Amino acid sequence: MESNMNGNTNTDAVINKARRVGLDYLSECGARLREGDLVAFPTETVYGLGGNALNESACHKIFAAKERPLTDPLIVHVLQPEMAYPLWKATAGAAATAAPDEGESATLKTSSDSLTLLERSILQCLCEFFWPGPLTLVAQAATKVVPDIVMAGTGFVACRSPSHAVARALLEVSQVPIAAPSANKFGHVSPTTANHVWDDLQNEASVWILEDSAAKIVKTNGSRPHDEDQQQQPVVGVESSVVKLEMLPQQDGDGRNEERIKARLTILRQGAVSVQQIRASLQQTNSGVDSSLVEVVTKSKSTVSDQESSVSPGQLIRHYSPNVPSFLLSEECLPPPPPPSAQEQQSALKSSESDRAILKQSVLIDYGKRLLPWKELALDYRDLSPGNLSTEAAQNVYETLRWAERVPTAVRILFPNVSFDNNSNNNDDDALALAVMDRLTRAASGKVIDGLAELPV
Repeated sequence: MESNMNGNTNTDAVINKARRVGLDYLSECGARLREGDLVAFPTETVYGLGGNALNESACHKIFAAKERPLTDPLIVHVLQPEMAYPLWKATAGAAATAAPDEGESATLKTSSDSLTLLERSILQCLCEFFWPGPLTLVAQAATKVVPDIVMAGTGFVACRSPSHAVARALLEVSQVPIAAPSANKFGHVSPTTANHVWDDLQNEASVWILEDSAAKIVKTNGSRPHDEDQQQQPVVGVESSVVKLEMLPQQDGDGRNEERIKARLTILRQGAVSVQQIRASLQQTNSGVDSSLVEVVTKSKSTVSDQESSVSPGQLIRHYSPNVPSFLLSEECLPPPPPPSAQEQQSALKSSESDRAILKQSVLIDYGKRLLPWKELALDYRDLSPGNLSTEAAQNVYETLRWAERVPTAVRILFPNVSFDNNSNNNDDDALALAVMDRLTRAASGKVIDGLAELPV
Protein backbone atom coordinates (compact mmCIF):
# COMPACT_ATOMS: atom_id res chain seq x y z
CA MET A 1 0.00 0.00 0.00
CA GLU A 2 0.98 3.62 -0.31
CA SER A 3 1.32 5.94 2.65
CA ASN A 4 2.75 9.27 3.65
CA MET A 5 5.02 9.88 6.64
CA ASN A 6 2.12 9.58 9.07
CA GLY A 7 0.64 6.50 7.44
CA ASN A 8 -2.06 8.55 5.67
CA THR A 9 -3.35 6.71 2.60
CA ASN A 10 -5.14 9.76 1.21
CA THR A 11 -3.35 10.43 -2.09
CA ASP A 12 -4.78 13.94 -2.28
CA ALA A 13 -2.81 14.86 0.84
CA VAL A 14 0.49 13.93 -0.80
CA ILE A 15 -0.14 14.85 -4.42
CA ASN A 16 2.60 17.51 -4.36
CA LYS A 17 5.03 15.36 -2.44
CA ALA A 18 7.10 12.27 -2.99
CA ARG A 19 5.20 8.99 -2.65
CA ARG A 20 6.19 6.18 -0.29
CA VAL A 21 5.22 2.78 -1.66
CA GLY A 22 5.62 -0.84 -0.61
CA LEU A 23 6.61 -3.93 -2.53
CA ASP A 24 3.10 -4.31 -3.89
CA TYR A 25 4.03 -1.35 -6.10
CA LEU A 26 7.19 -3.02 -7.42
CA SER A 27 5.85 -3.55 -10.95
CA GLU A 28 4.68 0.07 -11.10
CA CYS A 29 8.13 1.19 -9.95
CA GLY A 30 9.70 -0.80 -12.77
CA ALA A 31 7.33 0.80 -15.27
CA ARG A 32 8.18 4.26 -13.93
CA LEU A 33 11.86 3.62 -14.52
CA ARG A 34 11.25 2.45 -18.08
CA GLU A 35 9.15 5.57 -18.71
CA GLY A 36 11.86 7.95 -17.45
CA ASP A 37 10.61 8.65 -13.92
CA LEU A 38 12.47 8.31 -10.60
CA VAL A 39 12.35 5.67 -7.85
CA ALA A 40 14.36 5.72 -4.62
CA PHE A 41 15.27 2.20 -3.52
CA PRO A 42 17.32 0.43 -0.84
CA THR A 43 20.68 -1.21 -1.44
CA GLU A 44 23.14 -2.91 0.89
CA THR A 45 25.12 0.37 1.00
CA VAL A 46 22.74 3.36 1.04
CA TYR A 47 19.39 4.29 -0.54
CA GLY A 48 19.74 5.20 -4.22
CA LEU A 49 17.72 7.66 -6.31
CA GLY A 50 17.20 5.72 -9.50
CA GLY A 51 16.43 6.60 -13.08
CA ASN A 52 16.89 4.86 -16.43
CA ALA A 53 20.63 5.20 -17.09
CA LEU A 54 20.12 5.19 -20.86
CA ASN A 55 17.48 7.94 -20.74
CA GLU A 56 19.15 11.36 -20.67
CA SER A 57 15.96 13.09 -19.57
CA ALA A 58 15.58 10.75 -16.60
CA CYS A 59 19.18 11.41 -15.57
CA HIS A 60 18.54 15.17 -15.69
CA LYS A 61 15.64 14.60 -13.28
CA ILE A 62 18.05 12.91 -10.84
CA PHE A 63 20.39 15.90 -10.87
CA ALA A 64 17.49 18.30 -10.45
CA ALA A 65 15.90 16.42 -7.53
CA LYS A 66 19.22 16.16 -5.69
CA GLU A 67 20.42 19.66 -6.67
CA ARG A 68 23.58 17.88 -7.77
CA PRO A 69 26.25 19.52 -9.96
CA LEU A 70 26.63 18.03 -13.42
CA THR A 71 30.35 17.54 -12.72
CA ASP A 72 29.51 14.65 -10.38
CA PRO A 73 28.87 11.43 -12.35
CA LEU A 74 26.28 8.74 -11.69
CA ILE A 75 26.83 5.07 -10.86
CA VAL A 76 24.91 2.67 -13.07
CA HIS A 77 23.33 -0.29 -11.25
CA VAL A 78 22.90 -3.56 -13.12
CA LEU A 79 21.40 -6.96 -12.33
CA GLN A 80 24.13 -9.05 -13.96
CA PRO A 81 27.55 -8.31 -15.52
CA GLU A 82 25.99 -8.90 -18.94
CA MET A 83 23.99 -5.70 -18.41
CA ALA A 84 27.19 -3.74 -17.75
CA TYR A 85 29.31 -5.12 -20.57
CA PRO A 86 27.62 -3.10 -23.35
CA LEU A 87 28.36 0.08 -21.36
CA TRP A 88 32.16 -0.36 -21.19
CA LYS A 89 34.24 0.13 -24.33
CA ALA A 90 36.42 -2.94 -23.72
CA THR A 91 33.48 -5.31 -23.22
CA ALA A 92 31.00 -3.86 -25.71
CA GLY A 93 30.12 -6.02 -28.71
CA ALA A 94 29.23 -9.64 -29.25
CA ALA A 95 32.71 -11.00 -28.49
CA ALA A 96 32.81 -9.27 -25.11
CA THR A 97 30.24 -11.44 -23.41
CA ALA A 98 32.48 -14.48 -23.48
CA ALA A 99 35.46 -14.86 -21.16
CA PRO A 100 38.86 -15.80 -22.67
CA ASP A 101 39.27 -19.47 -23.49
CA GLU A 102 40.55 -21.61 -20.64
CA GLY A 103 44.32 -21.34 -20.43
CA GLU A 104 44.44 -18.24 -22.62
CA SER A 105 46.40 -15.42 -21.04
CA ALA A 106 46.14 -11.78 -22.01
CA THR A 107 49.94 -11.73 -22.24
CA LEU A 108 49.92 -14.21 -25.13
CA LYS A 109 48.44 -11.58 -27.42
CA THR A 110 51.02 -9.43 -29.18
CA SER A 111 48.72 -7.64 -31.62
CA SER A 112 47.24 -4.18 -31.11
CA ASP A 113 44.20 -5.61 -29.33
CA SER A 114 46.25 -7.12 -26.45
CA LEU A 115 45.48 -4.21 -24.12
CA THR A 116 41.79 -4.44 -24.91
CA LEU A 117 41.85 -8.14 -24.12
CA LEU A 118 43.64 -7.46 -20.83
CA GLU A 119 41.19 -4.70 -19.93
CA ARG A 120 38.25 -6.96 -20.76
CA SER A 121 39.71 -9.82 -18.71
CA ILE A 122 40.24 -7.58 -15.68
CA LEU A 123 36.66 -6.30 -15.78
CA GLN A 124 35.24 -9.79 -16.17
CA CYS A 125 37.40 -11.11 -13.34
CA LEU A 126 36.33 -8.36 -10.92
CA CYS A 127 32.67 -8.72 -11.87
CA GLU A 128 32.77 -12.46 -11.28
CA PHE A 129 34.61 -12.15 -7.97
CA PHE A 130 32.79 -9.20 -6.34
CA TRP A 131 29.34 -8.96 -7.92
CA PRO A 132 26.73 -8.70 -6.67
CA GLY A 133 28.24 -6.59 -3.92
CA PRO A 134 29.63 -3.22 -2.83
CA LEU A 135 32.24 -2.66 -5.56
CA THR A 136 31.82 -0.08 -8.33
CA LEU A 137 34.00 -0.48 -11.43
CA VAL A 138 34.94 2.55 -13.51
CA ALA A 139 36.26 2.04 -17.03
CA GLN A 140 36.24 3.71 -20.42
CA ALA A 141 32.66 3.93 -21.64
CA ALA A 142 30.99 2.91 -24.84
CA THR A 143 30.21 6.55 -25.47
CA LYS A 144 27.68 5.85 -28.23
CA VAL A 145 25.56 4.00 -25.65
CA VAL A 146 26.09 5.83 -22.35
CA PRO A 147 24.65 9.39 -22.11
CA ASP A 148 27.29 12.04 -21.50
CA ILE A 149 25.46 13.27 -18.39
CA VAL A 150 26.02 9.89 -16.69
CA MET A 151 29.78 10.18 -17.26
CA ALA A 152 30.02 13.90 -16.32
CA GLY A 153 31.70 14.29 -19.71
CA THR A 154 34.75 12.23 -18.70
CA GLY A 155 34.37 9.31 -21.10
CA PHE A 156 34.36 6.85 -18.17
CA VAL A 157 31.33 5.07 -16.73
CA ALA A 158 30.88 3.52 -13.28
CA CYS A 159 28.87 0.30 -12.87
CA ARG A 160 27.84 -1.81 -9.89
CA SER A 161 25.61 -4.83 -9.21
CA PRO A 162 23.89 -4.50 -5.81
CA SER A 163 23.24 -7.53 -3.62
CA HIS A 164 20.17 -6.17 -1.81
CA ALA A 165 17.07 -8.26 -2.61
CA VAL A 166 14.78 -5.26 -3.24
CA ALA A 167 17.33 -3.53 -5.47
CA ARG A 168 17.75 -6.68 -7.52
CA ALA A 169 14.01 -7.24 -7.77
CA LEU A 170 13.61 -3.67 -9.04
CA LEU A 171 16.34 -4.19 -11.64
CA GLU A 172 14.62 -7.38 -12.76
CA VAL A 173 11.19 -5.85 -13.22
CA SER A 174 12.48 -2.64 -14.82
CA GLN A 175 14.76 -4.41 -17.31
CA VAL A 176 16.92 -1.27 -17.61
CA PRO A 177 20.24 -0.27 -16.07
CA ILE A 178 19.52 2.15 -13.23
CA ALA A 179 21.63 5.26 -12.65
CA ALA A 180 21.43 5.91 -8.91
CA PRO A 181 23.38 8.26 -6.67
CA SER A 182 22.43 8.45 -3.00
CA ALA A 183 18.80 9.53 -2.49
CA ASN A 184 19.43 12.78 -0.62
CA LYS A 185 20.10 16.43 -1.29
CA PHE A 186 23.60 16.84 -2.64
CA GLY A 187 26.26 17.15 0.05
CA HIS A 188 23.97 16.10 2.90
CA VAL A 189 24.35 12.96 4.99
CA SER A 190 23.64 9.84 2.92
CA PRO A 191 20.33 8.03 3.55
CA THR A 192 20.12 4.46 4.80
CA THR A 193 16.36 4.34 5.46
CA ALA A 194 13.18 5.43 3.70
CA ASN A 195 12.68 8.00 6.45
CA HIS A 196 16.04 9.58 5.60
CA VAL A 197 15.00 9.81 1.94
CA TRP A 198 11.68 11.35 2.93
CA ASP A 199 13.42 13.96 5.09
CA ASP A 200 15.46 15.16 2.10
CA LEU A 201 13.22 14.53 -0.92
CA GLN A 202 9.65 14.69 0.37
CA ASN A 203 8.93 17.82 -1.70
CA GLU A 204 10.10 16.20 -4.94
CA ALA A 205 6.79 15.16 -6.48
CA SER A 206 8.54 13.16 -9.22
CA VAL A 207 10.06 10.70 -6.73
CA TRP A 208 8.62 7.42 -5.49
CA ILE A 209 10.29 5.94 -2.40
CA LEU A 210 10.29 2.14 -2.31
CA GLU A 211 10.22 0.86 1.26
CA ASP A 212 12.94 -1.53 2.41
CA SER A 213 10.98 -4.75 2.95
CA ALA A 214 13.56 -7.29 1.86
CA ALA A 215 12.40 -9.75 4.51
CA LYS A 216 9.11 -10.17 2.65
CA ILE A 217 8.71 -12.50 -0.31
CA VAL A 218 9.49 -10.46 -3.41
CA LYS A 219 7.70 -11.45 -6.58
CA THR A 220 8.71 -10.14 -9.97
CA ASN A 221 6.51 -10.69 -13.01
CA GLY A 222 4.63 -13.35 -11.06
CA SER A 223 7.72 -15.32 -10.08
CA ARG A 224 10.17 -15.34 -7.23
CA PRO A 225 13.69 -13.95 -7.69
CA HIS A 226 16.47 -16.49 -8.05
CA ASP A 227 17.45 -18.25 -4.82
CA GLU A 228 20.80 -16.45 -4.64
CA ASP A 229 18.97 -13.13 -4.82
CA GLN A 230 16.88 -14.04 -1.77
CA GLN A 231 19.96 -14.61 0.38
CA GLN A 232 20.24 -11.08 1.72
CA GLN A 233 23.82 -9.87 2.01
CA PRO A 234 25.00 -8.05 5.15
CA VAL A 235 24.18 -4.36 5.31
CA VAL A 236 27.35 -2.36 4.67
CA GLY A 237 25.98 1.07 5.58
CA VAL A 238 28.39 3.21 3.55
CA GLU A 239 28.77 3.66 -0.18
CA SER A 240 30.57 1.11 -2.32
CA SER A 241 34.29 1.03 -2.95
CA VAL A 242 34.99 2.68 -6.32
CA VAL A 243 37.84 1.35 -8.45
CA LYS A 244 38.96 2.91 -11.73
CA LEU A 245 40.62 0.79 -14.42
CA GLU A 246 43.12 2.54 -16.67
CA MET A 247 45.25 1.04 -19.38
CA LEU A 248 48.72 2.60 -19.39
CA PRO A 249 50.49 3.95 -22.51
CA GLN A 250 53.00 1.46 -23.93
CA GLN A 251 56.25 2.12 -25.78
CA ASP A 252 57.12 -0.60 -28.27
CA GLY A 253 60.58 -1.49 -29.49
CA ASP A 254 62.59 -1.38 -26.28
CA GLY A 255 62.50 -5.12 -25.67
CA ARG A 256 60.78 -4.74 -22.29
CA ASN A 257 57.18 -4.26 -23.35
CA GLU A 258 55.92 -7.58 -21.92
CA GLU A 259 57.48 -6.86 -18.51
CA ARG A 260 55.96 -3.42 -18.04
CA ILE A 261 52.86 -2.70 -15.94
CA LYS A 262 50.04 -2.36 -18.45
CA ALA A 263 47.00 -1.62 -16.29
CA ARG A 264 46.31 0.31 -13.12
CA LEU A 265 43.40 -0.14 -10.72
CA THR A 266 42.97 2.91 -8.49
CA ILE A 267 40.66 2.99 -5.47
CA LEU A 268 38.93 6.36 -5.77
CA ARG A 269 36.50 5.91 -2.87
CA GLN A 270 36.90 3.73 0.20
CA GLY A 271 34.21 1.17 0.92
CA ALA A 272 33.86 -2.43 2.05
CA VAL A 273 36.27 -3.88 -0.54
CA SER A 274 39.97 -3.52 0.23
CA VAL A 275 43.07 -3.18 -1.93
CA GLN A 276 44.20 -6.57 -0.68
CA GLN A 277 40.96 -8.24 -1.76
CA ILE A 278 41.23 -6.75 -5.26
CA ARG A 279 44.81 -7.97 -5.61
CA ALA A 280 43.82 -11.42 -4.38
CA SER A 281 41.01 -11.67 -6.95
CA LEU A 282 43.44 -10.99 -9.80
CA GLN A 283 45.90 -13.56 -8.49
CA GLN A 284 43.43 -16.45 -8.73
CA THR A 285 44.71 -19.15 -11.02
CA ASN A 286 41.47 -19.09 -13.02
CA SER A 287 41.16 -15.29 -13.24
CA GLY A 288 42.29 -15.11 -16.86
CA VAL A 289 44.53 -12.19 -15.86
CA ASP A 290 48.31 -12.01 -15.52
CA SER A 291 48.34 -10.10 -12.24
CA SER A 292 51.98 -9.09 -12.74
CA LEU A 293 50.78 -6.70 -15.43
CA VAL A 294 48.32 -4.93 -13.10
CA GLU A 295 49.07 -2.57 -10.22
CA VAL A 296 46.48 -1.76 -7.55
CA VAL A 297 46.84 1.58 -5.76
CA THR A 298 44.88 4.02 -3.61
CA LYS A 299 44.30 7.52 -4.90
CA SER A 300 46.66 9.99 -3.24
CA LYS A 301 44.73 13.17 -4.03
CA SER A 302 41.48 12.61 -2.16
CA THR A 303 39.45 15.64 -3.24
CA VAL A 304 38.36 17.66 -6.25
CA SER A 305 36.51 20.96 -6.55
CA ASP A 306 32.82 21.10 -7.44
CA GLN A 307 33.83 22.80 -10.71
CA GLU A 308 35.98 19.84 -11.77
CA SER A 309 34.44 16.82 -13.46
CA SER A 310 35.27 13.51 -11.83
CA VAL A 311 34.95 9.91 -12.96
CA SER A 312 33.63 8.94 -9.51
CA PRO A 313 31.24 10.42 -6.94
CA GLY A 314 32.36 11.08 -3.37
CA GLN A 315 35.47 13.10 -4.28
CA LEU A 316 34.53 16.53 -2.87
CA ILE A 317 36.08 17.56 0.45
CA ARG A 318 32.66 18.64 1.76
CA HIS A 319 30.31 15.69 1.45
CA TYR A 320 28.06 13.55 3.68
CA SER A 321 27.74 16.66 5.85
CA PRO A 322 25.26 17.38 8.68
CA ASN A 323 23.49 20.74 8.82
CA VAL A 324 25.58 21.66 11.87
CA PRO A 325 29.29 22.65 11.71
CA SER A 326 31.42 19.57 12.26
CA PHE A 327 35.06 19.09 13.23
CA LEU A 328 37.58 16.29 13.58
CA LEU A 329 39.63 16.18 16.77
CA SER A 330 43.29 15.32 16.22
CA GLU A 331 44.91 12.67 18.39
CA GLU A 332 46.61 15.47 20.33
CA CYS A 333 43.19 16.91 21.17
CA LEU A 334 41.61 13.68 22.42
CA PRO A 335 41.05 13.34 26.17
CA PRO A 336 43.34 11.02 28.14
CA PRO A 337 41.95 7.62 29.17
CA PRO A 338 39.53 7.79 32.10
CA PRO A 339 41.26 7.84 35.53
CA PRO A 340 40.72 4.71 37.64
CA SER A 341 38.60 6.33 40.35
CA ALA A 342 35.45 8.40 40.22
CA GLN A 343 37.09 11.09 42.40
CA GLU A 344 39.98 11.47 39.96
CA GLN A 345 37.48 11.48 37.08
CA GLN A 346 35.60 14.43 38.59
CA SER A 347 38.87 16.24 39.16
CA ALA A 348 39.83 15.73 35.50
CA LEU A 349 36.45 17.01 34.30
CA LYS A 350 36.91 20.26 36.25
CA SER A 351 40.40 20.90 34.92
CA SER A 352 39.42 23.31 32.13
CA GLU A 353 36.40 25.60 32.32
CA SER A 354 36.92 26.78 28.74
CA ASP A 355 36.84 23.19 27.48
CA ARG A 356 33.73 22.52 29.53
CA ALA A 357 31.99 25.51 27.92
CA ILE A 358 32.86 24.20 24.44
CA LEU A 359 31.72 20.66 25.20
CA LYS A 360 28.44 21.84 26.72
CA GLN A 361 27.47 23.13 23.26
CA SER A 362 28.79 20.11 21.38
CA VAL A 363 27.42 16.76 20.25
CA LEU A 364 30.11 14.06 20.38
CA ILE A 365 30.16 11.20 17.89
CA ASP A 366 32.68 8.76 19.28
CA TYR A 367 34.45 5.72 17.84
CA GLY A 368 35.80 3.09 20.21
CA LYS A 369 35.26 5.10 23.44
CA ARG A 370 37.99 7.62 22.55
CA LEU A 371 35.81 10.54 23.72
CA LEU A 372 34.15 8.70 26.62
CA PRO A 373 35.80 10.86 29.35
CA TRP A 374 33.91 13.86 27.90
CA LYS A 375 30.52 12.13 27.68
CA GLU A 376 29.01 13.76 30.81
CA LEU A 377 30.30 17.19 29.76
CA ALA A 378 28.86 17.10 26.25
CA LEU A 379 25.43 18.27 25.11
CA ASP A 380 24.86 14.73 23.83
CA TYR A 381 26.96 11.67 22.98
CA ARG A 382 26.85 8.51 20.88
CA ASP A 383 29.51 5.98 20.00
CA LEU A 384 29.53 4.48 16.49
CA SER A 385 31.06 1.33 17.93
CA PRO A 386 32.08 1.08 21.60
CA GLY A 387 33.91 -2.13 20.67
CA ASN A 388 35.90 -0.35 17.93
CA LEU A 389 34.39 -2.56 15.20
CA SER A 390 34.47 -0.97 11.78
CA THR A 391 31.56 -3.08 10.50
CA GLU A 392 29.37 -1.72 13.30
CA ALA A 393 30.65 1.84 12.85
CA ALA A 394 29.91 1.74 9.12
CA GLN A 395 26.33 0.59 9.74
CA ASN A 396 25.78 3.39 12.27
CA VAL A 397 27.65 6.36 10.85
CA TYR A 398 24.94 7.97 8.69
CA GLU A 399 22.08 7.43 11.13
CA THR A 400 24.27 8.93 13.88
CA LEU A 401 25.23 11.97 11.80
CA ARG A 402 21.56 12.60 11.05
CA TRP A 403 20.70 12.18 14.74
CA ALA A 404 23.42 14.64 15.75
CA GLU A 405 22.17 17.43 13.52
CA ARG A 406 18.73 17.14 15.14
CA VAL A 407 19.94 17.54 18.74
CA PRO A 408 18.34 20.79 20.01
CA THR A 409 20.70 23.74 20.60
CA ALA A 410 23.72 21.92 19.14
CA VAL A 411 26.37 24.42 18.05
CA ARG A 412 28.80 21.88 16.61
CA ILE A 413 29.49 18.17 16.15
CA LEU A 414 32.86 16.69 17.11
CA PHE A 415 34.36 13.30 16.29
CA PRO A 416 37.82 11.77 16.68
CA ASN A 417 40.32 11.68 13.83
CA VAL A 418 41.35 8.04 14.05
CA SER A 419 44.37 6.49 12.39
CA PHE A 420 44.28 2.83 11.40
CA ASP A 421 46.98 0.32 10.57
CA ASN A 422 46.54 -0.31 6.86
CA ASN A 423 48.67 -3.45 7.14
CA SER A 424 46.34 -5.28 9.51
CA ASN A 425 45.45 -8.84 8.57
CA ASN A 426 41.73 -8.07 8.84
CA ASN A 427 41.28 -6.62 5.37
CA ASP A 428 37.48 -6.29 5.59
CA ASP A 429 37.71 -4.23 8.76
CA ASP A 430 40.60 -2.21 7.33
CA ALA A 431 38.54 -1.25 4.29
CA LEU A 432 35.49 -0.24 6.32
CA ALA A 433 37.57 1.61 8.94
CA LEU A 434 39.12 3.68 6.17
CA ALA A 435 35.66 4.19 4.66
CA VAL A 436 34.19 5.44 7.96
CA MET A 437 37.04 7.89 8.50
CA ASP A 438 36.75 9.08 4.90
CA ARG A 439 33.05 9.87 5.48
CA LEU A 440 33.74 11.64 8.80
CA THR A 441 36.58 13.63 7.24
CA ARG A 442 34.31 14.85 4.45
CA ALA A 443 31.44 15.45 6.90
CA ALA A 444 33.83 17.84 8.67
CA SER A 445 34.96 19.36 5.35
CA GLY A 446 38.45 18.21 6.26
CA LYS A 447 38.65 20.52 9.29
CA VAL A 448 40.89 19.06 12.02
CA ILE A 449 41.52 20.88 15.29
CA ASP A 450 44.38 20.29 17.76
CA GLY A 451 42.61 21.77 20.77
CA LEU A 452 39.11 22.73 21.87
CA ALA A 453 40.33 26.28 22.41
CA GLU A 454 40.46 26.66 18.62
CA LEU A 455 36.66 26.52 18.53
CA PRO A 456 34.57 29.64 19.16
CA VAL A 457 32.29 29.46 22.19
